[in-house]
Amino acid sequence: MSKYEKIFNKLISEEDAVNMSDEEAFNNSFEDENNIDDFNTEPGGAAGFESNYVEKAKEWISRIDDFSNWLNSTDGKSLSKQFNDLDRDGSVFQGISKASQTLIRISENLAALTKTIEGYVVQAPKKQREMQQQDKRPGNTGGRL
Repeated sequence: MSKYEKIFNKLISEEDAVNMSDEEAFNNSFEDENNIDDFNTEPGGAAGFESNYVEKAKEWISRIDDFSNWLNSTDGKSLSKQFNDLDRDGSVFQGISKASQTLIRISENLAALTKTIEGYVVQAPKKQREMQQQDKRPGNTGGRL
């Protein structure tokens, strides 16, 4: 039975649909390879998930900074410095130092990106506390009807 036949059979099975709760219907609507937890919409339900990404974001910042420094920094190992060193009369790389301006621009854009990510990382604990407070409010259904 093909994937589309399975989906079609699920759709035309009215008897099952009538007898199912909303949660059962939601859980049965996924293909086997999908993870139901990936679709969690409860406000505080993803705290562990988000804290993992805060750590990953810190790693991203570090990697982006390292790459940016490799492109353009004051040490002698940066690509921009190497371009300038290669730009000599009679060299096959004569004129390559003009590309250093591109490296500088890319490095500046990467620095702006890290600042944006850092802003999210700094705000993450506050946002998580706010979401937890929202979950504790009386009458909160946690995103469920």
